Amino acid sequence: DWTVMPLQHWRISGRNGSGKTTLLKLVTGDHPQVYQNDIEVCGFQRGNGESIWQVKRHIGYMGSEMLWNYRASGQLAGKAISVVMSGLYDSIGLYTQTNAADKNIAQQWLALFDLAEMAKRRFQSLGLAEQRVVLIARAMIKRPSLLILDEPLQGLDSADRQRVLQVVAMLVEAQATTLLYVSHHNEEQVPGIERTLSL
Repeated sequence: DWTVMPLQHWRISGRNGSGKTTLLKLVTGDHPQVYQNDIEVCGFQRGNGESIWQVKRHIGYMGSEMLWNYRASGQLAGKAISVVMSGLYDSIGLYTQTNAADKNIAQQWLALFDLAEMAKRRFQSLGLAEQRVVLIARAMIKRPSLLILDEPLQGLDSADRQRVLQVVAMLVEAQATTLLYVSHHNEEQVPGIERTLSL
């Protein structure tokens, strides 16, 4: 059994193939076994009639494969602010008419992460670290109860890793959400994350 209480921060570690991705997919509801196990997420007991979207409304997710999803969907040319706003709708790309309030919230998240000047730039023109931070802002815009960061530093150089870690540390310190931080690198230590699940 594994229990995560509200506002706890967990580091989930393990080598490639250890089951980290499977565990995350069980949490997010993206694994076919989710309804054959006793799983409660954000107050929803899975298999009691809730839709996957009711649960996802409470979960912010950022994984390195999201960059591939944006690339595959042709959404890399969109503006950074549009990428952030798409988090309000759990979509890859923005297909819903937004309003001034949506734009204001997205601007606030970009400003919080020192990316306000990047709002109108194309997502594909941003550096890798900036893209990851924009995707973290996308995950946080709906103020989720649970934030999942799956290998957020994958493929980044040392300076970019520090940039992303600063943003994660800021979220931990602010107690903004419950955090599951996933990595297979033991040296990735985030201040404030005191609980570890090793797979």
